[in-house]
Amino acid sequence: MRIVGGKHRGRRLESPAGMDIRPTSDRAREALFNILSHGDYAGPDNAGGPAPRGQSVLDVFAGTGALGLEALSRGAARVCFIEQNRTAARQIMAMAKDMDEADAVNIITRDATRPGPARDNYNLILMDAPYRMRQSEPSLAALANFGWLSPRCICCIELAKDEDFAAGEDFIVLDERTYGAAHIVILRWNGGA
Repeated sequence: MRIVGGKHRGRRLESPAGMDIRPTSDRAREALFNILSHGDYAGPDNAGGPAPRGQSVLDVFAGTGALGLEALSRGAARVCFIEQNRTAARQIMAMAKDMDEADAVNIITRDATRPGPARDNYNLILMDAPYRMRQSEPSLAALANFGWLSPRCICCIELAKDEDFAAGEDFIVLDERTYGAAHIVILRWNGGA
């Protein structure tokens, strides 16, 4: 598994030894970031250019950190990772330090279904919950309720291709794509505005 684009393209991403983590495939990750960079997903006032450039990013159920580290490679201003497993969280920080990106990274070791009140909010949400565990919907709702989402933020949710998902009335589906076993739903949050 490697970073597929941006300034750290080709850099190898490590999974913590002995852990059963299913990272987003290189193909699905590259497709997602191509969609984001060529669609109408720019940050506030289009200041940073195509997404995720210049954006604040939240990588939820971070696991290996592949989505958030890919966002950093492609110009995200900062990335916050929510990962409950402390070993995985330490591995993410080690990779961020190795990439010389530690100053742009914050890691919160917490259950993403119960994130608690936010200190900051984010323009781009990247969520890859364990497949078929029904954690994406409650996590997305909790993030919205506790102030993690900036007005009109983009939320990218990865699910199993046959997994049901309903985001809630404050979210508008902008795009949906399937890549192998992964189904990606891109939403805009209209709450909080």
